[in-house]
Amino acid sequence: MHTAADSTIVPAASGRFLHDHVADFVRSLIEDGTLKPGDRVPSLRAIRRRLEVSMATATRAYETLEEGGWIEARPQSGFYVRSPRAAALEAPQRGHTPGRPERLDVPSLLGSLAPADESDNAVTLSLALPDPELLPTRALQRALTRVARAHPGASTEYAFPPGIETLRRQIAYRVAGAGCRVHPDDVLVTSGCAEALTIALQCVARPGDVIAVESPTFFNILTMIERLGMRALELPTDPLEGLDPQAFERALEHNSVSAALLVPNFNNPLGSCMPDAAKRRVVELAQRYALPVIEDDIYGDLHFGDRRPSLLRAFDDGSHVLTASSFSKTVAPGYRVGWLLAGRWREGANSLKHALSMATATLPQLVMADFLENGAYERHLRRLRSAYHAQVERMRHAIAQHFPAGTRVSEPRGGFLLWVQLPDRVQAIDVYRAALDAGVRVAPGNLFGSGAAYDQYLRLSCGAPWQPALETAIAALGRIVHDLAQWPAHGDIGA
Repeated sequence: MHTAADSTIVPAASGRFLHDHVADFVRSLIEDGTLKPGDRVPSLRAIRRRLEVSMATATRAYETLEEGGWIEARPQSGFYVRSPRAAALEAPQRGHTPGRPERLDVPSLLGSLAPADESDNAVTLSLALPDPELLPTRALQRALTRVARAHPGASTEYAFPPGIETLRRQIAYRVAGAGCRVHPDDVLVTSGCAEALTIALQCVARPGDVIAVESPTFFNILTMIERLGMRALELPTDPLEGLDPQAFERALEHNSVSAALLVPNFNNPLGSCMPDAAKRRVVELAQRYALPVIEDDIYGDLHFGDRRPSLLRAFDDGSHVLTASSFSKTVAPGYRVGWLLAGRWREGANSLKHALSMATATLPQLVMADFLENGAYERHLRRLRSAYHAQVERMRHAIAQHFPAGTRVSEPRGGFLLWVQLPDRVQAIDVYRAALDAGVRVAPGNLFGSGAAYDQYLRLSCGAPWQPALETAIAALGRIVHDLAQWPAHGDIGA
């Protein structure tokens, strides 16, 4: 076996260093398709044993592959194949926001984003939902059995606001890991994140008020604001770093804003994440303008980096920031277990919760508390984050392979959504309609903002493990976009 000194310093007989040959071996597996984008690469120990080289040689070879964009290291997970094509994709451009409050009417096509029934064989890329295969179903069933034995009457009892204490203690513990110190009594358990956001909005604003939001943003946030009789003020948002604090400050200077509703960690649909300095600045502005800021942190646990991103609430004492989230994207959408840190609006939030739905179902709360308490959640999250990261990379690679030149794609830092900017002249609504005919469901960009700002964008979900049907669906979408790119723009017809 080669020694560390021999393998990293002395060139091989061909005139190249030994670590170059190790790198060539791994690169050939990628080029031949044996290892595909998103696949895990053999560990350093495995490659060292297989090629009979030192750990130093294996490490230097993997450093070379990283520098060349062939692989990437993921914290506590190992090395994974990157897609050179995907790495070359440009990020989407910022949308053109209207600069004034808008009454938004999200199109009626929302209902067609989901499969019609179980017999619908369409490939659904339109819904921001985790695939059931990735969820901890068996662990939840075991927790349900334990809870049913320990609390036989739980399913028939109300868990009045603020909710089950054991669950609130677990949520307070997890929030501490994101930089916040809260008491369990500060936690209000809700029926999903949507109810938490609805309660928060009604705590801080009234019909006719202006709510600042990122643009693009999740269409249900826009619908919620509209249905409450409020108006949305859309703010430009960077695909990587989220809301621009300077744009936020200008909006507050020139508009009568009553509150803000932001998704700082892995915005839907961008996947952007605000740096701590930007979060701190947003909170400082909220404090200066006495502005309530609601943060939706539903994707915060799904980070791809080595550290869970901070909450806005970490820079505030609850005087200005309200934080909402749920376990719908990580554990069980059907359990409808969410939560709200309402800060100084706590009593009003509890009262609103009681008026809206009396209580969140008791049994799901007890099961979720058990799941969190025994450590299963953390183990599940590690697997889930790795799976989502791999699926996002596979999808980006497939888009780079099948879509025409001029396509831009986000590079999210967490979550499982991609924001795709189509080439010039291609309208998302045309892609959406043609894709429906081809058995593929996508979410057109005009759902995520007002006016025509996102008419050339799509949101695609990477919530399902990669399989041939997904590759086929992306190839079909690519052909549709190719074909539409050949048609003349509406203004060019007859020219």
